[in-house]
Amino acid sequence: MKLSDLKLIGYDHGILSVTGWFTDGLVALHTELGLPWWAAIAGTTVLIRLCLTRLVVNTQKHSVRLAAVNPQIQELMAEAKVASANKDTHMQTLISQRLRDLMKEHNVNPLRPLLLPLVQMPIFLTFFSIVRGLANLPLPQLKEGGLGWVTDLTAADPYYILPATSLLFTNLVFKFGADGVPTAAKAGSPMTTAHMRNFIQLTTFLSFPLIMYFPSALLFYWTFSTGFTLLQSIILRQPIVKRYLGLPVTKAQALEPGAEPLKSPSYMDTFNAAKEYFQKSVKQASEDSANRAHAEQKAKHASVQRKQQQGAFVERIQEPGPEVSDAQTVKRPEGREAEKQRRIEEARRRRARS
Repeated sequence: MKLSDLKLIGYDHGILSVTGWFTDGLVALHTELGLPWWAAIAGTTVLIRLCLTRLVVNTQKHSVRLAAVNPQIQELMAEAKVASANKDTHMQTLISQRLRDLMKEHNVNPLRPLLLPLVQMPIFLTFFSIVRGLANLPLPQLKEGGLGWVTDLTAADPYYILPATSLLFTNLVFKFGADGVPTAAKAGSPMTTAHMRNFIQLTTFLSFPLIMYFPSALLFYWTFSTGFTLLQSIILRQPIVKRYLGLPVTKAQALEPGAEPLKSPSYMDTFNAAKEYFQKSVKQASEDSANRAHAEQKAKHASVQRKQQQGAFVERIQEPGPEVSDAQTVKRPEGREAEKQRRIEEARRRRARS
């Protein structure tokens, strides 16, 4: 089979099509190396995962650093929450600066662990779309390019082994810690992490009826991808590998006297926790809405009062004052000449009487 054969069966792509170029690479791997289609899919999957190994190791290093400094971050976040409740903007600014300095000192960022999923997910979906497109053509060579009990990669697995292994490997990846990052080394509450793991496991198990009729080519890719991820995570957990890569070897923390070991929650515990979280969120949203409405009503009432006071003040200014009688009229003092003449007349009258 050649790349030009894809156009003959109706598969073509533009020059800017990412999925098209990935498809050409997959077909070239099959034709140039003479690999069967299942091996071409597996080889491409392993090659992509190997290219992401450096990012995986860096993510694990960052996760260990973040887990070490996470108690201090949580303490600062609690202080920031108190300052926000007290509307102390100055304290909020100081806490934000301390938090930035702490993360800069330890070279951590709570958003950095999202980089690996943001890189992996588009690659997974792109390759998923490629294999699905080839299976739906259908590509004639895929009908004989399978392995073992599955020879036709365009048809579903008749024994449902591939759907089961795909979901099993996916759950084991989350159990051992995705991409070699141990669950205990991740920042956050251990119980929250356990609930998230239960939720993901339950979701994957419930998705079995949705994927059981997928083409076997898709499930081969899914199985190889999650299987390699699981193997990689187990290898990265080994102390000798950690020392070679410069990763800290974490030891299990001893329990404090009288403390009981953390018990893994059941699926029902996770359901109850999710229900409680939802109820608290609804209650908090209702309280916040009521507080905002009360504050708006209070501000509106204060504005009305100010307008009323301003109107009353203007009315008092515009009211006419009381009439002043002649007796209440304040006369201005006489001038100096008039006062001098009055004194002269008074002196003449005194001399005449004498």
